[in-house]
Amino acid sequence: MFDAIADAFGQIERALRPRSAGRDDVLTLSLLPSLASSWLVPRLGSFLASNPQIEINLQSSVALVDFERDSTVDAALRYGPGHWPGVEATHLFDDWITPLASPQLLARLDTRTELSDEELAKLPLLGDQTNRWRDWFTSAGVRAPKRFLATLDDAETLHRAAVSGLGVAMGRLTLARPLIEAGLLVELSPRRMKSDFAHYLVHLPRSNGHRGLQAFRAWLLEQAQKYDAGTAPSATAAPRP
Repeated sequence: MFDAIADAFGQIERALRPRSAGRDDVLTLSLLPSLASSWLVPRLGSFLASNPQIEINLQSSVALVDFERDSTVDAALRYGPGHWPGVEATHLFDDWITPLASPQLLARLDTRTELSDEELAKLPLLGDQTNRWRDWFTSAGVRAPKRFLATLDDAETLHRAAVSGLGVAMGRLTLARPLIEAGLLVELSPRRMKSDFAHYLVHLPRSNGHRGLQAFRAWLLEQAQKYDAGTAPSATAAPRP
């Protein structure tokens, strides 16, 4: 089912090579596996092509890197409020949230691919720990359901549950975009909500002189600007993250 994005994981594995410490032409980057496969890896080829002298090592992990303890990591991509002690954080792009469902579920329910909020409230909904559905329905002036079909505590698991046809998820577009483009998920509303959390490049101040990081940051900001311009809707509501 997820063959459309399987190649991305292979590229991540090939990027996990031992680092040559102390070189500014070697950049070691820590990030979540979900962001690596859905956003960074599909774009990384253009950076490597224009910067062949720089070696990129990706460390995909769900753990938050401790730069003071792990001196081999030069920078990280983080999703959060943008304020972390002891590091510099550069805003990359915002995250947007919208209802997503599989074509199979829509066919089984015999429903359209663009629904009103009142119609959405009647579908089998998948909840999450931050209760984004409540924010969605509150901003629309619609009563939210009292219970969900199931509640999941991880965005990637939530998306996979939606792909399997279990229910409708309030999905994060940054992570769900490959699934949408592969036809595995469908957006059910033209409306999108902006999360209070966003994506950032973070590093210690001591890394500012790192040649590889300087080149990567410039490229990353260009890619982020293009992505943000193509994702942000003209009118949004502002929920909690």
